[in-house]
Amino acid sequence: MEADKNLRIYVIAAAGGKAEEIMPSDRLAEVDPSWSPDGSSIVFGRPVQEAARSIQRVDLKTHAISAVSGSEGLFNPRLSPDGRYIAALPADASKLMLYDFTTGRWKAIGSGTYQFNIWSRDAKKVYLLHKDESSEIVRFDVAGQRFERVTSLKDVEQGNREWVGLAEDESPLLVLDKSVSMFTDWISDILSYRYVARNQNFVLVSGGYAAGLRPTAPKSASRSSKMH
Repeated sequence: MEADKNLRIYVIAAAGGKAEEIMPSDRLAEVDPSWSPDGSSIVFGRPVQEAARSIQRVDLKTHAISAVSGSEGLFNPRLSPDGRYIAALPADASKLMLYDFTTGRWKAIGSGTYQFNIWSRDAKKVYLLHKDESSEIVRFDVAGQRFERVTSLKDVEQGNREWVGLAEDESPLLVLDKSVSMFTDWISDILSYRYVARNQNFVLVSGGYAAGLRPTAPKSASRSSKMH
């Protein structure tokens, strides 16, 4: 891609103002930015299509860019809220990669296909979409070093809008496909609606598309041979 067509990272004051491009001389696409807790730097990645990708860190005062050790080939970085860890994925998304700044080492965790890694606010867990025989939301307990199954997404139609996020209370957020018959009676401008299926509670939060999914009690992953 040409430099002027690449994805760029900008910063802007919370009160408003002019957006500032923080790495104007960088000619590669910049994606997935995460603030450091003190606001002095940003951790970011490169698109998975970029052959020379690695996870980078930019100092917002000096604009110096440095690579995170051992991050070659990784993408989708997420800096933990306490700044200690980076959660990322390899090119085939077959495992969760966890970097500890205190040890300077990466650890590969789990197996299958993972997407949309996102940290809990207390930096104790990483939530992910896990896709194997069927889709499910899981979370990795950093202290316990184990995966917990949050809920299954079997029969939940997301169409081509597949995505998982977290609400403030750590209820998983997802996108639902309204074109599927079970959702056709939804009224898109109603901001509170409940649909119960398979003991899962969906809460519509915006325009009939994004929905909160209240988690069931955590369960350790039963497929221990595939999630370790």
